[in-house]
Amino acid sequence: MNALSVVVLMADAHFHSFVLYYFAFQVAIQNLKIKIYRNIILPVVLYECETWSLTLREERKLRVFENMVLRRIFGLGGTR
Repeated sequence: MNALSVVVLMADAHFHSFVLYYFAFQVAIQNLKIKIYRNIILPVVLYECETWSLTLREERKLRVFENMVLRRIFGLGGTR
């Protein structure tokens, strides 16, 4: 095994560990965002929703809002 092969193997190992760390970090951030959404944002949006009588249009607006937030959390666009 020559020096170049050793360097390439070391670089590959470092890159692989960085990729694993980066993806684990991204998953942790997404989990935190989901917890914030469920525990802070949804209760504010749905405050006293038991007393609401929604039309289909209003229900759709709530679904659109929820989908928009989830797209932002998962990085799938969601900005208009």
